Amino acid sequence: MYHTHLTSIVGGAEINPLVLPSPELRDAVQPTIRDVQILGDDGVVFDRAQQGRLLLPAGAPLHIAVEAYDQMNGNQKRRQLGLYRAGFQLLTVEGKPAPGFADSVINMDFERLPDDPGATKIAYAGDSGITVYGSKTMRMRYEITTRVRDGLAKRGAWYTKGLRRATTFCAALRSIMAAMRRERGVTCRLR
Repeated sequence: MYHTHLTSIVGGAEINPLVLPSPELRDAVQPTIRDVQILGDDGVVFDRAQQGRLLLPAGAPLHIAVEAYDQMNGNQKRRQLGLYRAGFQLLTVEGKPAPGFADSVINMDFERLPDDPGATKIAYAGDSGITVYGSKTMRMRYEITTRVRDGLAKRGAWYTKGLRRATTFCAALRSIMAAMRRERGVTCRLR
């Protein structure tokens, strides 16, 4: 199957070609979030729950992995594209931003890509892969606690330090595209 990568270079830097006017190219389709997982530094998924709330260690470095894909107007159902921007926000169970999270933390923004061959392994969580490179299924799993934006890629984590033990919150994950606001969350409790 053939495919095309649309690139626009202005002043020696790549820019998002979708910002250029093109009546044939529209993107009004919201990304699909398939799964959200919280992992430890060792890559093990936290899956122990109590009363419907995921139990997380207080003060430990955590990683949020989101399996998601995007599509554009006119795409066939099987065509899955990468996200343009992704982030997360901690909310209290009442739906209000947790302290220090008044705004979403947007760590992933592919407006300007890093010039680093290792950036892919930083941006994508384990078990990501595309069929053209031998994976059985297409899985784009973004580690949104890692920073990939502004031409840089840097491993990162979310530290629960500062949140009280037994705090219940909702990690609302937001994949943000032009005029899109789609959320899927995980309710957690620090132990």
